[in-house]
Amino acid sequence: LGPRLPLPFASQGFSGDTVTLSSVGEEQLAVLFQAYDRAAGTVIKIWITNKIEPDEVSWGNLLVAYVIEPDFRRKWRYFPLSFFVVDEDNKVAVVLFKMKDRKDR
Repeated sequence: LGPRLPLPFASQGFSGDTVTLSSVGEEQLAVLFQAYDRAAGTVIKIWITNKIEPDEVSWGNLLVAYVIEPDFRRKWRYFPLSFFVVDEDNKVAVVLFKMKDRKDR
């Protein structure tokens, strides 16, 4: 095992932050980071690896989305991210949510 490799962001440690990892083809990874920013609202960022080596990783930014809907942050907590896929050529991502039954909270 080699060293832990860094993700392309620093979390503020807010419990509402969401991080999801996905594979892109056979040799790349994508990471989705969703956080709440007081100034911007909910921010969703996706990066894709440019290079993965045993002791080094580099990330490229795929997209940044700012969610304007005022109620989205509250709703996001009840829709945990279950899956996302990216099309790197067209710079688009599809994010799928699985609704959590409110009885399970």
